[in-house]
Formats: sequence, C-alpha cells, structure tokens
Amino acid sequence: MCERVGHALQDAQLNEQLAQAEEGRLRAVEEGRQARQEADEVEARLASKEGRYDALLEKVRVAREARGAQQQQLEARETEIVRLRSELTQAQGQLSDAVEGRVATEAASRTSSDELQRVHAELKVLQLRVG
Repeated sequence: MCERVGHALQDAQLNEQLAQAEEGRLRAVEEGRQARQEADEVEARLASKEGRYDALLEKVRVAREARGAQQQQLEARETEIVRLRSELTQAQGQLSDAVEGRVATEAASRTSSDELQRVHAELKVLQLRVG
C-alpha cells in the first residue's frame, strides 16, 4: 500500500508537472502568436512608410525634372532677349542713320531751293535792268 501511495503521489506530481508544462506550452504558443501579430503590424507600418517614402521620392524627382525644364526655358528666354536686344540696337542705329541721311537730304534740298530762288531773283533783277 505504501508503494501504491508512493506511485499515486508520483503520478500526481507528474500530472502536476505535465499540467504546468502544458500551461507553459500554451503561454509560449500565445506569446508566439502575439509576437507574429506584432511583427505583422510592424511590417505593415514599415511597408506603409516605404510606400510613402517612395511616393515622396517620386515627387522630388518630378519636381527636380520640372525645375530643370523651367531653368532651360528661362535660359532660352534670356538668350532670346539678348538676341532681340542686339537686333533692336542694330535697328535703332539703322533708323538713326536713315533719319540723319533724310535730314541732310532735306537740308541740302532746302539749301538748293533757297539758292535757286536767289538765282531766280537775281535773274529777274537783271532782266529788269536790261529790259
């Protein structure tokens, strides 16, 4: 009987250890499930942040390309302005030369006309004296 009591006591201890081991296993399984869930959540947040990073990176790339294109347009416009200013300066010089030539021609024409009138007046005076 002592032996049976010893075996019963040993069985009870083994059953207790088995129950504790099962509780430990269940806790470990639950902790593993929670750890996987947390890892999945962290992975999802990371993927979301990577997506936002990629989107922002694309926006920066597009903005830089647009800025580069605008810079090229600005430089082309500045070059065109310089060219047009040069053409305007040249045209102003030609206009100035033409006006000076016209003024000189008109002045010469007036001088010739005045001279012609003076000669004509002298002729009349001579005709009156002679005649």
